[in-house]
This record gives sequence, structure tokens and C-alpha cells, in this order.
Amino acid sequence: GTVDPIRDAELINLELAFADLAQVESRLQRIKKDRKADPAEGRALEKVLAVLEAEKPARFAELDEDEEKAIKSLGLLTRKKMIYAANVADSDLATGNEMVEKLKEVAEAEGAKVVVVSAQVEAELVELDDD
Repeated sequence: GTVDPIRDAELINLELAFADLAQVESRLQRIKKDRKADPAEGRALEKVLAVLEAEKPARFAELDEDEEKAIKSLGLLTRKKMIYAANVADSDLATGNEMVEKLKEVAEAEGAKVVVVSAQVEAELVELDDD
């Protein structure tokens, strides 16, 4: 295949969003049947559901403190902060490259960060430790 970090990031984010969507829908169905359910949880789940259905990560849902607490135990994947790791050749480690710049644009739009790493350099460092 081809190297396309934007496509890869979008695919991973989509898979995470589907997992969150399934969990939110399931939980919403359960609390609608439960008369003792926390109203803050219901509000939070409705907000998160709307954001996920708009193809955005759950972290974009604006929740108040009570709503945040009510759904914290769900551990929604797209509610967590995101860090992208861009694996580059050792020659691009200091400055990055065009693909890293594109990934930074995507990350910035999501409020995420990008860390530039070189698996090649890491592997060489591990080998040095063995000597």
C-alpha cells in the first residue's frame, strides 16, 4: 500500500468513533428504561450521540461538570485527548516532512498534538543497549 498518514488517521478515528457510537447507543437504551437513571447521564449521552452522528469525536461535545462525571466511567475513546505519532526517516527526525505537516494540520483542527519519531533510530538505540 501507499503511505498516507491522513487516510490512516481518519480510518483509525472512524473505528474509534464507531466503538463509541455503539457504546453510547447501548447505554442510552438502558437508561431510557431505568427510572432511577441520572438525568445528567442522559443529557450527556444525547449530546455525545449528536456529535458522533455528525462524524466528530466525542471530545467535541460540550458537557457541563455533572454530565462529564456521569459518563466518565464509559471511557469513550474519542472523548480522550489525542496524540498522533508520525514515524519518519532518521533524516527527517529534526524537521519533519510534508506528510508530518499535513498531519499537524489535521491534529490542530482536532486540538491534538503530533510527536515526530523515528522507529529506525529507536531500533538502533535498542541495539546499542544490548552491546
